[in-house]
Amino acid sequence: MKIAIDARPLFDANAQRGIGKYVYSLLRAIFALRNNIEFFLIHDERMFDGKVIDIPKNASWVPMSLRSRILGKQENWVHEYFILSKFLKKNKVNIYHATALSGPISSSVLRVSTCFDFIPLRFNEDNCMSIKQLRNDLNYKVKLFTLKISDHVIAISDVVKMEAQERLRLAPEKITSIKLGVDFSYSKLSKTEFIESVHRELGITKPFGLYVGGFDRRKNLGALVSSVSKMIMEGFDFQLLLVGEKTPPAIEIEKKLLGTELFKRIIFTGYQTEAKLLALYHSAKCFCFPSLEEGFGLPVIEAQSSGLPVIAFRSKAIEEISNGTVIMVDDMGDEFQKKLSVLLADEDQRVKLSRLGCENAKRFKWEDTAMNTLHVYEQLMAIQK
Repeated sequence: MKIAIDARPLFDANAQRGIGKYVYSLLRAIFALRNNIEFFLIHDERMFDGKVIDIPKNASWVPMSLRSRILGKQENWVHEYFILSKFLKKNKVNIYHATALSGPISSSVLRVSTCFDFIPLRFNEDNCMSIKQLRNDLNYKVKLFTLKISDHVIAISDVVKMEAQERLRLAPEKITSIKLGVDFSYSKLSKTEFIESVHRELGITKPFGLYVGGFDRRKNLGALVSSVSKMIMEGFDFQLLLVGEKTPPAIEIEKKLLGTELFKRIIFTGYQTEAKLLALYHSAKCFCFPSLEEGFGLPVIEAQSSGLPVIAFRSKAIEEISNGTVIMVDDMGDEFQKKLSVLLADEDQRVKLSRLGCENAKRFKWEDTAMNTLHVYEQLMAIQK
């Protein structure tokens, strides 16, 4: 069997986001299973770094310039259609796995697509109907069309699976829910001396809550910062650390804090190395997750794997993956402030949530994700024969 996998999320803007983590962890887990499948890993030759992941002898990197210099970024799928289709047909690839909803391809190969969510249909990051947004919307609709015509769809949660069936009218046998996993290095303790050095570097001087993830507007960081700011102004001895790329929404919030006494209490750290991130996970008092909507909510499981109690805004995906082990709030105002205050004051509750969270996180293994994905490949090939 020959499988081509879109590995571009390892190197592009998705590398530090959930999609990049998914591709990286899925590939590592698949390769660890030592199967005899021949893998072609598609990448953009202009962004390639072969040191990102080690590959076995039955896998090879396939450099491709899938971005047209004439067409705009949003219309790359037109260029991709011809270049990628030609390669797949020439090399007699059996299955193409679109990990990031890449553009239309030839019907000469079976197509598996991973569906993470339908969030772009509900959240306009530009908050206006600009030409750029219209082009983005068109591009996303094209990608949804490629999802609909896939031979099989992998949804990362039951919530996403249900919406995909309703929105795309997919037959039940054409879609499978395959949960993501967690890297159990998160459960490894950092040395006390290293934790202290990270605290000095980042200006941590008080008990703190942690957020790790993106800063898209639907992540609702403004509401989290507003609530914590109010608590601090009322005498709450606490800091909040927000870890992730400083995108415009984050910069906008940080500017409002600049010059106030809150600036050293609410800290935007930018990206952190894995070692420093582990140090933060193992020294925070709690993990705060205010996101309005998720396809899965991997940061919550990673926090639980580290032993952190989690307080999160109620959403369908978080309810699904947490299985009653997370403190849920329906508003990020008074309810969040009251429940956070109780959590930080009640050590017994934190210990209980830590234990329950660790047990919950053990349900999510990248090995299972890989095995279930390989099963989808095998089923498709069996049907084709």
